[in-house]
Amino acid sequence: MRQNLKQFAVRFAWEFITAICIIMAGAAFIHDNTKGNFGVVHAQSQTPCVVTGSFTATNISTVLDNRTNGCYQWRLSYVSTGFSALSIQVEVAPDVSGVPGSWAAFTGATVVTDGSNPSTNIANAIIGIHANGAWIRVNLASLTGTGKLTYQLWGANSTTNIAGFKGASGATGSTGATGATGIAGATGATGATGIAGATTLFSQTNIVTVNSAGEQTLVGTGVGSTTIPANYFAVGNVLHVYASGIYSTNSPTPGSITLKVKLGSTIVSVGSTQLTAGVSAGTGAWTINYYITGVSTGTTGILVSNGLGIFATGLSVAVGTLNGLPLTDNTNTFNTTTTLVFNLTAAWSSITTNDSINTTNLVLSNM
Repeated sequence: MRQNLKQFAVRFAWEFITAICIIMAGAAFIHDNTKGNFGVVHAQSQTPCVVTGSFTATNISTVLDNRTNGCYQWRLSYVSTGFSALSIQVEVAPDVSGVPGSWAAFTGATVVTDGSNPSTNIANAIIGIHANGAWIRVNLASLTGTGKLTYQLWGANSTTNIAGFKGASGATGSTGATGATGIAGATGATGATGIAGATTLFSQTNIVTVNSAGEQTLVGTGVGSTTIPANYFAVGNVLHVYASGIYSTNSPTPGSITLKVKLGSTIVSVGSTQLTAGVSAGTGAWTINYYITGVSTGTTGILVSNGLGIFATGLSVAVGTLNGLPLTDNTNTFNTTTTLVFNLTAAWSSITTNDSINTTNLVLSNM
């Protein structure tokens, strides 16, 4: 009988360990029954609210797990060639026991704040969404012809303390049981000790206008500070720059506008765009999204940067067109152990009385 009890104990232990392994393996991957298998972007990503890619056929993008990121200002920008018709939209799904529920397009006048969702522009367009959701994706629902569509979806103004969320698993585990509901509580206290725990570093509250010759700043006063703290750019830490505003020119031969992103006196990136004549005041819009990432630290630390800028031009017709602002990709050397002052400047190549550009929104945030 003693031998039988020993065999029973060994068998029970083996089956228990096997069951635990099966449960852990099942939790490591998420499957979307609507369109097949795909990877899921989790909160541990350095840029949890950004996904890029391209389509040559009807398809869906990588799904963004937004349950812990809390991003709610979404921008989808795309450029398409070859197709004679298409329909692309940003979609949201509720969380159902840890996986996406039914997918639906964002709708409503207060939700879709820029462009239309879905968009049917076969050349290029921007879709602006001001809403939250547990799961987010891009869906190229239909198309006609043969071509290629390249897109970027990004979300800003994250309400989630990313460092705090990671810190919960490093505690004693007592706060981990509450999961997402504990983000603002015990997990937030852990994240407050790190720079990455901050969400918004600076938000501009006044409009700055450049309407004279020479390089001039587009940065005004606001909440927070444009001075980046010493040691902010730890390896993998990201500074997200979002800026937008209005420009105008009634000149028959307008010049170009050059924007520069700076840290201190060093130019991190520079981009220029040629304007279209006859854009009336208050109707030409521009926007940039830019990311600066710490690669190494110290007195000769390395920062890499990349971004996207768009100027809406040709607005004398009903739809208008979009001009890309090619911000240069750069690798720069900085002393990351000291403070760095952020600046965004504008300069006209030639200027007349009616030429102006302003900044209505400028947000610096920690990703």
